[in-house]
Amino acid sequence: MTLLELFQLLKKHLKLVITLPVVCAIAMGIVSFVAMDNTYTATTSMYILAKTDDSGQMSYNDLSASQMLSNDIATLLDSDSVKSGAAKELGLTDLDDYKVS
Repeated sequence: MTLLELFQLLKKHLKLVITLPVVCAIAMGIVSFVAMDNTYTATTSMYILAKTDDSGQMSYNDLSASQMLSNDIATLLDSDSVKSGAAKELGLTDLDDYKVS
């Protein structure tokens, strides 16, 4: 099959070539709005480092303290009071309906 024959075949079935993708796009749009639930996710990263001394060097104790502080903050952010406060700010009424991780 040459390129000219391929274009002739596409021209012959032009209605099908145009309508089939449009019908599929409309069907998928309807399925996505009707049958699929909205799922929203968010992630964040936080780096907490202690101040360095005058030489600009960080010791093992500074890094260890920063890691412990990071763990404490992560535990605090995962608490129910922070989650409910965030839900209240966002206008969400029932926190149990939303997966927060």
